[in-house]
Amino acid sequence: MKKKILRITPVIILFCVYLCGYVYFSVHFLPKTIINGNRCGMKTVKEGNDLEKKRMRDYQIIMRLNNSECILMNKDVPYVRSDVRSEMKDILKKQKKFAWFLHLKDKKVFHIGKYVVDEDALKSSLNTFTFVHPEDIRQPENAKLKFNKKTQRYKIIEAVSGNKINFQKLISGDKKDSRSKENIF
Repeated sequence: MKKKILRITPVIILFCVYLCGYVYFSVHFLPKTIINGNRCGMKTVKEGNDLEKKRMRDYQIIMRLNNSECILMNKDVPYVRSDVRSEMKDILKKQKKFAWFLHLKDKKVFHIGKYVVDEDALKSSLNTFTFVHPEDIRQPENAKLKFNKKTQRYKIIEAVSGNKINFQKLISGDKKDSRSKENIF
């Protein structure tokens, strides 16, 4: 009888551990889950959404023009809103909670969320910076050749970068960042 109990006990313990893991990972992300750069492993959907909200509070847009720098921070000008809770719930539903013990070391990275930009708030906050005021705006111009009648030669007139903001590119998310080659000016 004792031998039978000793053989069954490890099976019962393993089953209990498995069941506890199944229940735990039904409401928590697997350990190496990263969502939008936030480490959400072992966290609930609410905790993951709170991390994303904090990340968005600290969100900032940095624009550089020649030697000027403009920093717009979300906590100062709340024009970016996001709620990723429903998408996080989908990720949690799709994770393999039946085989949780096989996926403890798997790193899963997700990029989710639809960020809504309040165009009017963004434009009004951008208008507070000196290089955006109408009197300070310079249109970009290509380099040109100009003929000098006196010397009978052409002279190259340098291109002007300009500082007019393309609001549509900025708002649509096509803004220049450290990885992009396209500029919003």
